Amino acid sequence: MARLVEVWCTFRNPINSAQFYALKNRFYLINLDNVTWHLESADYNMRGDAWLIKFFHNGKQIHSMKFYDERLAKDMLRYLKELRPKKEHGTFEFEGRTVDIDDVVMISNKYYNDADSLGDTKRYTFLIHTVNSKYKRVTKSSIPGRETIREFQKRFIR
Repeated sequence: MARLVEVWCTFRNPINSAQFYALKNRFYLINLDNVTWHLESADYNMRGDAWLIKFFHNGKQIHSMKFYDERLAKDMLRYLKELRPKKEHGTFEFEGRTVDIDDVVMISNKYYNDADSLGDTKRYTFLIHTVNSKYKRVTKSSIPGRETIREFQKRFIR
C-alpha cells in the first residue's frame, strides 16, 4: 500500500506571490507507509520559532518540514495521520524500469548550483528513492521532474 503525500521544506501561509509559487511548485512526495515521522517543538535545541516534522526511513532522516506557526505544524501532523489517498496501488515506468509505487520512499526534484565553478552549473536532480535503490536523472531544467511529480500527484494523491 502507498500513501503518497506532498511535503515541503518550509510550509507557511503564503503572504506574497513568491511564497505561493514556492508552495505550488516546490514540493516532494513521501510514501507515509515506508517512513516514520515526528514533530519537534520550536524550543527543541533552542531553534527559535521553527517547528519541524522530521521523516525517517531505516533510522535515517530523509526530509524535514519547517513551520513557523505551531497551529500549521499540528494541523499537518493530523493531516499526515488521517490521509486517505486517491489510489494506493500501481506501477510506473522510469527510464526503462517498472517501479511499484508501494516500494517508493520519496520522490524529489532538487535544485543545485555550484557557485564556485565558472560557467553554467545549474542543475536539477530528479530522484526516486525506493526501499531497495535510488534512481536519478540530472537535467538543466526543473520542468521534466516537476511534470513527473505532478503526474504522480494527479494519479495517486488527488
